Amino acid sequence: MNQNLSRSFWYRGPDKGSRATNLVVQHLSTGGDGTGVVNATGTYTPGSPGRFYLQPAAGTVVALHRIMPFLRDSAMLADRYGNIANGLTNGVLLKVFRDGVEELDLFDGVPVKTNAGWGHFMYDISFTTSLGAGDVFMAGRYTMSKFGGPLILEGDETDTLEFICQDTLTDLVTHTMIAQGTVYTAGIDY
Repeated sequence: MNQNLSRSFWYRGPDKGSRATNLVVQHLSTGGDGTGVVNATGTYTPGSPGRFYLQPAAGTVVALHRIMPFLRDSAMLADRYGNIANGLTNGVLLKVFRDGVEELDLFDGVPVKTNAGWGHFMYDISFTTSLGAGDVFMAGRYTMSKFGGPLILEGDETDTLEFICQDTLTDLVTHTMIAQGTVYTAGIDY
């Protein structure tokens, strides 16, 4: 985990004993550990997608509690993606992989292709009006604990959470995804 984005604290577990853990607040990135590219404003296709991911280090387990997408552009109409007219052709995906094999599709086979499409998966979503620079943004909160989470990723199993982009997103100003959760040492009861 990128230690610049994590902070240590003590957690009192259900057994009332203390164990050291780390909070994780990390961008999904091309490096998987918060390093590399975090802004998904690139040129992608289904055959050559942009993959922005989080992968726990070997010997650790990450319990993800929420994922927060952020999108900034010059407009946010419901039927567009950012201000990309008519939305995306292929859409963006959010999936969990184990050893490179898809284990879970967090969008249940329905890629997000429009700004309104994010509302299908997140109750906590907001769109702003201009902030003075002329841009608007969408910020959301996909909270796993609201439906039974957290989402568990095991470093020793090479689990990854991946935000997959399949369209040209160069017209967007910013498009990032942040994961929040807790890191544990592998082998403990989390």
